[in-house]
Amino acid sequence: APLPLPFSGRRRPRDYQPSIEDGSAAAMTMSGTISRRRRAASPSPRLLLAVTTLVVGCAILFLPSLTLSRRANRRLSAAATAGAAVDETVHSTSIRSARDRMRAVVAGRAALNKVNNNSNEEEQRHRSLQRSSAENGAPMAQKAASIMGDAASNIAKVVADTNRARSANAGRKLVSTTAAESHLDGSDGRRLGLGSTLSDAATSAGIPDSVVGTIGSALNMLAGAANGVRNIARERQLAEVWDSPTLYDTPTFWHIPKAGGTTVIRYYAKCRGLVEARGGKADDANAVAVTENTDTGNKFVNVDTSSPDGLRRARELGLAQSGLADIVIAQNLHETADLYTPEYRGRFFSLFRHPIDRAVSLFYYRQIAHWEPTYNPALKKISLEDYANSHGGEKNWMVRMLVNKENGGTLDRSDLEIAKEVLRRKFVVGLMSDMAESLERFDRYFGWHDPANAEAMQCKDELTSKKGAVNSNKHASAEEGSPAWEGLARHNELDLELYDYVLELWEAQQHILEMQRDGSAPTSDGAVQAQAEEAVATE
Repeated sequence: APLPLPFSGRRRPRDYQPSIEDGSAAAMTMSGTISRRRRAASPSPRLLLAVTTLVVGCAILFLPSLTLSRRANRRLSAAATAGAAVDETVHSTSIRSARDRMRAVVAGRAALNKVNNNSNEEEQRHRSLQRSSAENGAPMAQKAASIMGDAASNIAKVVADTNRARSANAGRKLVSTTAAESHLDGSDGRRLGLGSTLSDAATSAGIPDSVVGTIGSALNMLAGAANGVRNIARERQLAEVWDSPTLYDTPTFWHIPKAGGTTVIRYYAKCRGLVEARGGKADDANAVAVTENTDTGNKFVNVDTSSPDGLRRARELGLAQSGLADIVIAQNLHETADLYTPEYRGRFFSLFRHPIDRAVSLFYYRQIAHWEPTYNPALKKISLEDYANSHGGEKNWMVRMLVNKENGGTLDRSDLEIAKEVLRRKFVVGLMSDMAESLERFDRYFGWHDPANAEAMQCKDELTSKKGAVNSNKHASAEEGSPAWEGLARHNELDLELYDYVLELWEAQQHILEMQRDGSAPTSDGAVQAQAEEAVATE
């Protein structure tokens, strides 16, 4: 049996080594086993050196990288912080820039409104000054105008005498032609009312145009203030004949009684189907609207443009701004002009008739037209000659309406010149004696011309024929040179001269409208005048 192990049943000490003296082979075997295990468990010095070298090498390799990584992280963090700050700054700057732009827009609109308000206030002050001058300062203004007129006459006389002396050897003279007087050119003071004699004399003597213009402007202003004249040729809410049209312009027909106006109205309502704003179509609505006549199919705006009160209501309702009316028809010229603004302008056109023929027609018409406010059956009891020599007939009606003196007041040559200027700058003119051509011009000027519309063209032909005449009545005429003719001519002397000027405009505008169709129309006052005069001279 094997011998029992020493220290059986208790733990051996760590330093126990079995020896030969134990007398046991098992002890020897155990001792060898334990020695091998200890040698295997204890690392060799070479292994320790290798491990140490590896650890140190790794530390040397990776420690700088770790340090650099930490620095990079800090730099990236700083860059991110700076980027965020930049983004915030840019965002704030963008917001401020947007706010600045918005403030600039608001300020611009405020400035524009202020300019418009100032312009309106200036216009109102100007009209108020005219009314005040007409009511309270007429004597003083007349006296000042007389003094200025005498001074201007003396200047013209001195200059004319000087020029006559200078040009005596050549036999030249200073002359004033009717054409030069009637065609008012703004470049040398003629449009200001001086006339060609003073203007040419001042130019020849070396007097600056600004001085001539100042004198003429002062004379016109004083004369206008004294007479209560309103020159709508200078007002921006009415388009010039040669101005380029805009979508906001409203064609406006000045209806002269017994001059073929009813035919024009019927033509545009029936043949062209235009929406009209004219007399007798008002209702109680608080806004403008288009209504239709169920019997005729004609369309109207619910306003009354036949009276000053109706025109004021139309202005308050914003007729021009609404754009509902294709054409406005009225007789009260200046109240009609007040419908418009410099942005929403009116474009005037009218049909004219010889003043004597018109006066005779009106005399017979008032005898039978019981639907008209001017109806007067008592006229049946008097002759045309008695009527012509009485004070009951019209007296220069066209000039009075054009210069805002329809309610009375004395007319003079300056009123006639203003009336001419208004027609030249603001009106496309037509003639009752050439109705078809007049309608053709109106259609082309306002863009209504449509030759492909056979129905409209046939309707036009019917209306312009003698059988299709509207609101006409047969009556006797006045022979030129007869007592009736002479009596009517005395009361309408200025209207007769104005009609002669209308005939000149009729010829001149023919060329202007042709150039407009060709794309070579003049675009300024001086250019229009030059081309018109050249065209008339060529003929």
